[in-house]
Amino acid sequence: MSRRGGRLDYEEWVLSALLGTMTLIVVVNVLSRYVLHQSLAFTEDLAVDLFVWVVFLAAGLSVVRDVHVGFSVFVDLLPERWRDVLAAAGRALFLSLFAVLAGFGALMVRDEYLHGQRSPVTGWPEWLFGAAVPVGATVALLRICGDLVRRVQRRRP
Repeated sequence: MSRRGGRLDYEEWVLSALLGTMTLIVVVNVLSRYVLHQSLAFTEDLAVDLFVWVVFLAAGLSVVRDVHVGFSVFVDLLPERWRDVLAAAGRALFLSLFAVLAGFGALMVRDEYLHGQRSPVTGWPEWLFGAAVPVGATVALLRICGDLVRRVQRRRP
């Protein structure tokens, strides 16, 4: 849930739709295996590709919400000033990581597009799913920058 009065952010709507779609795809595949004794091969490929989108879209949201994997046990023992310093350093590291992912992800998508790479199972262009890397990293960069601006504004008297 969002911090904005219980309203969901746009990422949460997209993530919910992707997770719901993934669940439906996997359930249909499981049922087809047990009822029809046939596996729908494309469903596994599609579920994995959607999972990549979920991971990269949720990454920035987890950083802004402070729900990413961290060392809170150690950080909570520090004085508040040091916690703020470590939080700022962590945000700087995340910004660097997502900037690198956005840059190299864009190059990857460009190459997939130029070489006409297609999924061997579905035949769909690989760049459709590879785009999750630069798009998710860019969304994360924007979210973290917005969060940093809000934090600085809150500190002003």
